[in-house]
Amino acid sequence: MAKVVFFAPRQEMIDQAQRLAPGYRLDIVGYALTSSSTAVLRAQEAVAGGAQIIIARGLHAMHIRQKVDVPVVEIRLTGQEMGLLVSRAKEMASSICPKIAVIGFQNMFCDMSAFDSLFGVEIHPYFVRETDQLLGAADEAIREGAQVVIGGDAVCERAKSAGIPALFLASGPESIAEAFRIAEKVAYSSDLEKRNTAQIKALLDYSFNGIIQTNAAGEVQHLNHFVEKLTGKSEEESVGLPVTALIPSLDPALLDEALGGGREVYSTLITIQKSALITNIAPILIDSVVQGAFLSFHEGKRVAEMEAQMRREIYKLGHVAKYHFDNLVALSAPAREAVKTAKFFARSDSPVLITGEFGTEKELLAECIHNDSVRKGAPFVSVRCDSLQAGEMSEEIFGAGGEGDTAAHKCLADMAKGGTLFLDEVDALDMSAQYKLFRLVRDGVLIRSGDTRPLPTGVRVIAASGLPLGPAVREGRFRRDLYYALNVLSLSLLPLRRRREDIEGWAERFLEAQQQKQSRYLSLTAGARRALAAYAWEGNLPQLESFCERVVALAPRRTVDEVFIAQQLEQCYPAAHEPDGERVIVYQDPDAQELKELLKTHRGNRQKVARELGVSTTTLWRRMKKYGISGD
Repeated sequence: MAKVVFFAPRQEMIDQAQRLAPGYRLDIVGYALTSSSTAVLRAQEAVAGGAQIIIARGLHAMHIRQKVDVPVVEIRLTGQEMGLLVSRAKEMASSICPKIAVIGFQNMFCDMSAFDSLFGVEIHPYFVRETDQLLGAADEAIREGAQVVIGGDAVCERAKSAGIPALFLASGPESIAEAFRIAEKVAYSSDLEKRNTAQIKALLDYSFNGIIQTNAAGEVQHLNHFVEKLTGKSEEESVGLPVTALIPSLDPALLDEALGGGREVYSTLITIQKSALITNIAPILIDSVVQGAFLSFHEGKRVAEMEAQMRREIYKLGHVAKYHFDNLVALSAPAREAVKTAKFFARSDSPVLITGEFGTEKELLAECIHNDSVRKGAPFVSVRCDSLQAGEMSEEIFGAGGEGDTAAHKCLADMAKGGTLFLDEVDALDMSAQYKLFRLVRDGVLIRSGDTRPLPTGVRVIAASGLPLGPAVREGRFRRDLYYALNVLSLSLLPLRRRREDIEGWAERFLEAQQQKQSRYLSLTAGARRALAAYAWEGNLPQLESFCERVVALAPRRTVDEVFIAQQLEQCYPAAHEPDGERVIVYQDPDAQELKELLKTHRGNRQKVARELGVSTTTLWRRMKKYGISGD
């Protein structure tokens, strides 16, 4: 039970309190006479001795509250006590509706707003903040015509010396009893809070996971022994620190999702002192308002405990994802949005479907998702489905009954166990392979050729296609159930020609790699960079990479300008026809090509094309006229 100390300025108040105390569920450990000069010091001594609640009156309570961090219950005169004082004051006055001055500290009094009409008087309160203001308030009341004064000893003496009747402001048993009732409620709340804190502490310390509780500002409030061992800091050292300072590898954006958006964050991977941990963040909501968050950490054993022999085997077979999100070029808004979405996908273990033209970053994004997930230390097995023979697809990917156990004979799904299986051009799978992929995605089992037994496996599937799968489903070339099973987390990539900013970034990356490979060092002019960015790059990254290799190999000078770029584009990628035996070179303007594609996509709807380009329909019409495009 919370320990209580009772302070009062008069012995009669202490005597009354001692008589009343046995009737209340309070552990009163001390009674003390105090003055304005000693109240704070006595309170600090009491708190140091274990007091958890202090009961005091007026100015004493006000000063104590400012200096100690335990609850202070004020002794406030009740309505009944003030009513009796006002009735006696009215009897002492010579007029029918006397003017009565009430002088003291505001926190000593009840609400007196209705007293005038109830008692037929004029109540004039004179509230002060410090003791040395009391006599000044008394003088002011006298000057303003007070007929009776209610206040403390000094106030009463000043009034009597001016010939004004006065009543001493004494706290009676009712106000002390009310203070005890409030103290009971505070003590109950304090005890309840201590029990809750003890339960939370026990839960934290006996959990097998690391747990941190923060406040709404993201500052550490509690943590358990698991986190103390991980961080090397005790709870005392950590409390009050921003949780992102305690755990620097925690992405502040994820914490903001919980604290700022009230959303739960699941299965994000962080590293603390070389330990790979799976982290969940849950907001603490009270009346739909975020008051803090719980962060839980547990070891990702598939990452942290993978044996060195298994790692060597993975690298020997080449099943390693090399790309991370930091390696990608994402200068355009669509690319940045794709990367942001893919990072969310990495936190999940659900299948992913990525669509985009040949040569877009489909496989690179799949590698990034794998490397940012809990499976990052496990194999990443990539296969182009359109490179497999129709009759061999099922066996190559899902295996055949009776296969041996060595890694050399395992199917691709076996090799990806515990990791990620990336299936590019997934729409090229035959119906048998599609069914087995459906079972793998939906049920997490392998169905081998010639064997009806489903074998459990732990593989995440990321699939990709150069074309939207919807038409293939409608035409019966792709299983509808597989499409819905794969399309849990979907991402569509725009071609490079729709992301001009990224062309220059990738070109710079490819040129730098080729310069190192060929030991040649070049500098591109601004015009050369613009020429690269303006080209359509129908083959996307592979075409751009090959062209950059050519530029480095053939550049006659260290400075490469737009003229040289135009010459190489002309030689490599002409659109040609030969009427009457004469070869004519026709070049496709990238802007014209983009207009044609958009008009085709939107079936000639100029309003939709203009909206996507961010221009007016008049500007669109002018561009179409410039390139001789009818739009029909």
